[in-house]
Amino acid sequence: MPGPEKIKAILEKQGSMHYIPIQANAAAPFIKTGSKRVICTINSVHKIHAALIPRKLTGDFYIYAGKALLQKAGITAGDKITIQLKEDDSTYQFEMPEELAEVLDTDSDAHRIFHALTPGRQRGLIQLVIMVKSIDKKIERSLKIAEKIKAGITSPQMVMK
Repeated sequence: MPGPEKIKAILEKQGSMHYIPIQANAAAPFIKTGSKRVICTINSVHKIHAALIPRKLTGDFYIYAGKALLQKAGITAGDKITIQLKEDDSTYQFEMPEELAEVLDTDSDAHRIFHALTPGRQRGLIQLVIMVKSIDKKIERSLKIAEKIKAGITSPQMVMK
């Protein structure tokens, strides 16, 4: 797998979504190996776990950049940025929140069900916990996820209803 090469890009916006354009030649080494999950380091500081999403019309790719990351990095649409891509070989392609890990470790049924889910569902459920800041909220969401998946509700969108 290639080393993290520095790539210049301009943060783009379409509607309410911000994204980082990735030229096909920069994405090719990842796509060839079947690894579209990457860790994208922005301006040598801010790291995000992301997917290389194809642009069908151009053959290029893009990565979504969330609002929280943009605020933290102090960047907005039209800003020039430098990124580095590295294969994301972490277990879940996100850091497992400590709170969710603890809930799953103490609830064997939830643990078994969670680990039988598709990687995309796992990431979605992990993201539900990551997106809140308060530790109490993270614990609350982790417990709710365990309860819902044991009831057969595994879609991240449905878990929050």
